[in-house]
Amino acid sequence: MALQIILHVNRVKNLDWKVKLGGNWCSVTNDFVSRMLQEEPKLLKLFKWTNCSDELLVQTIAFNCGFMNRMYHNPNGADNLRFIDWVRSKNGSPHTFTITDKELLEDATAGALIARKFSLDKYSEIINYILKKTGN
Repeated sequence: MALQIILHVNRVKNLDWKVKLGGNWCSVTNDFVSRMLQEEPKLLKLFKWTNCSDELLVQTIAFNCGFMNRMYHNPNGADNLRFIDWVRSKNGSPHTFTITDKELLEDATAGALIARKFSLDKYSEIINYILKKTGN
């Protein structure tokens, strides 16, 4: 993946589908699974050499195969009771929260049980803030 980024490889430029991002935890219907199986050759070609394809697969199929109107979407970003900031994502990875996101996290996680993504090595200040705020 890193080499593809360095060399500016764009494996989706001629794809007739739009690639979408989202959480990998979900519940799906039998109709959705059937459609996924119908699209198996395309999915294998698209995701075979993809990093974190589990966070692209469901949303890409739903968007391109007419299932988006059947997906649960929480306006504050807490789909599946998880708050993940895909708006500021880079290279298919969710935004990593920092201390500057503390108000956003307090507001957005009202309908969520889990927030993702944090880095103890780089941004421990936000983790310490959350631990203090929650009494841990």
